[in-house]
Amino acid sequence: MSGCSSKAVPLDLLPDVRESNSGNITLVRSDSFNASGLTVYVTVDGKNLIYLSTNEYTKIKLPTGKHTVLLTVPIVGFFSPDHSKTYPLDFTLKNNEDLYFYIDVNRMFSSTPFSIKLISETQAKARIAQSSPEYVNP
Repeated sequence: MSGCSSKAVPLDLLPDVRESNSGNITLVRSDSFNASGLTVYVTVDGKNLIYLSTNEYTKIKLPTGKHTVLLTVPIVGFFSPDHSKTYPLDFTLKNNEDLYFYIDVNRMFSSTPFSIKLISETQAKARIAQSSPEYVNP
């Protein structure tokens, strides 16, 4: 085998969240060809909720308060030993707030090939218009 691939990670159920005291996060993965064969698993508050391939996005409803999003990229293959790389981001979600995060590829074979950053609603909507939904939890 050459190149890279991802190992399967079991997913947890999405949280059951009431309309009051909640907000939404939307995660958008870049359309970069670099690392396109790697699946990014999205963990929120310790639960593996979703995975994103290249050019996909997801919207997740969460209760208000402090949260941690963790990207995990389980990598196996010719260029790297069997291991996972993780990328955490802490944030606080307010009532009825919509936060947008962009998952980008920095450099595939660097020590931090992926990054996650907060982006504006305008930036997110432009990227979403060119993406495919993985799962939307309104």
